[in-house]
Amino acid sequence: MRATEVLIKAWRKEFNQGDRPFYYVQIAPFQYENKDLKASDIAFFREKQTVFRQLKNVEMVTTLDVGNPKDIHPKDKKPVGLRLAYIALNNTYHKNVAYTGPQFDHFKISDKQVKIFFKPKSLSGRSETSDGLSPKYFQIAGKDEKFYNANATIRRNKIILNSTEVKQPVAVRYAFVNAPITNLQNGKGLPAEQFRTDK
Repeated sequence: MRATEVLIKAWRKEFNQGDRPFYYVQIAPFQYENKDLKASDIAFFREKQTVFRQLKNVEMVTTLDVGNPKDIHPKDKKPVGLRLAYIALNNTYHKNVAYTGPQFDHFKISDKQVKIFFKPKSLSGRSETSDGLSPKYFQIAGKDEKFYNANATIRRNKIILNSTEVKQPVAVRYAFVNAPITNLQNGKGLPAEQFRTDK
């Protein structure tokens, strides 16, 4: 991923653009050759893509909710274009426009239950699901570091997790598989970003 950082800096230098805005799209969910629904090698790649935000005037669009596990080029392009426009409106043109979905802040563990907290500004007022169902693709693990699917509910903009298979949870992952099509979003319909608390 170091090569991408070098590329961004080189373009800015060669075209004499200073810290010109650089907005990009995170790769969409796709199975590739691996049909294992629990595989996470691509999730680690998506995680690396978030690092470029550390550069000045660099931002990323999340596509976890509009991908197609069987089509590497999903047909629904409009949400992606709109999200790029929201970033530009907010960051480049200084309009007060929401441009990110829920972003992980911290978590707390109480007995067998885990509470997930998001950065308040990223919620745009609330957290919800696009289909009215429970949030999908949450996993928790105990000290053995084996992740199991968790039951997830929304309560006062927090996500409450539990699993009968994990008696003492220590870590959480969200959408950390290769091809999740997620339903968790904020009040503006922007999808939550994948995250993990384990290292």
